[in-house]
Amino acid sequence: MVDLSVGTVITELRIYGDAKGECHIPKEYQSDVTYGPNIKALAVALYSEGVMSNERITAFLNAAGDGGIGLSAGSVYGFCRKFAQQAQADIHHLEDALLSHGVVATDATTVTVNGAQNYIRNFSAENTVVYHEMHKKTIPALKKLVF
Repeated sequence: MVDLSVGTVITELRIYGDAKGECHIPKEYQSDVTYGPNIKALAVALYSEGVMSNERITAFLNAAGDGGIGLSAGSVYGFCRKFAQQAQADIHHLEDALLSHGVVATDATTVTVNGAQNYIRNFSAENTVVYHEMHKKTIPALKKLVF
């Protein structure tokens, strides 16, 4: 039998003052709630692989945490934005790899953004895939993408 276990882990952090009595709190802990790397990674994976909305990701993770997480859609958005910013150098590297191929496949998936039809276009070759958002699925819009 194969099974999966999901649980919530709450860790208390104690930060003590230095010799002068000053507390130096790391930036990542300067919030009422700090979410761990597993929640952030799962939220980003659901957003990118599952193409789920922030609200659906929030509902899923809060349900999986049995009400102990208290995650908001804004936090999920923040996790994804931070990941996107940190991944820019890697994305440029993947785009360069795609440009070195003689043939690159592409396809667009329809998504709804604020009630409007948009697209997520993938570009792929062998084991490399890069996704771009697009407002239109036309050849002129495709030519405007900058790699």
